[in-house]
Amino acid sequence: MPPKRKAEEAPPATSMADEAEGGTIFAQFTSPAGEALGPQIEVPLGLTSAQLNGVVNELLGNERSEPYSFYVNDQEVVQNLGKMVEEQRLSTEMVLSIVYQPQATFRVVAVTRCTGTLSGHTEAILCVAFSPDCKRLLTGSGDGTLRLWELSTETPVATLKGHTNWVLCCAFSPDGRLCASGAMDKDARIWNPFDGKPVHRFSTVSI
Repeated sequence: MPPKRKAEEAPPATSMADEAEGGTIFAQFTSPAGEALGPQIEVPLGLTSAQLNGVVNELLGNERSEPYSFYVNDQEVVQNLGKMVEEQRLSTEMVLSIVYQPQATFRVVAVTRCTGTLSGHTEAILCVAFSPDCKRLLTGSGDGTLRLWELSTETPVATLKGHTNWVLCCAFSPDGRLCASGAMDKDARIWNPFDGKPVHRFSTVSI
């Protein structure tokens, strides 16, 4: 009798994800408003969200790389496109619509130059406050005075005198018609911000 043939070993099973991640798919990037970003492009299914971020920044022509999150059928791409295709049972023959969503960013930009100097106080400035319309600035100093400044011209409007020690805090009223200050002399004072004249004084005593 002829020798029996050995059963051929079956090839190792591969998951849909393994097959998908090794292939490609045509994708169309769109904004949250539904506007298409560039033409449809063929991308590897193994692209991660970080790599997708690089593609979108390139398509947008951003000089600085901006962070984006990506969604397919309202589901965020966390791993890669192949995993998304597997989870949603999508066909690689279709054009995959990928929505890119800008992420909120916070950057600290260093100030490289001084645009103006307001000279007048003889000691350090300890507090500042802008008027509600941002046209005037109130500064309190260790010299015991406050000064009102016109920001458009960077010139002093009035010097508010009355405190006998460091002025530690100052503020405008919400309507901008009054301003207030507090100092180390244990006095709180109300001022007219238009002419710098005192309106009222609140004095405290030591406990």
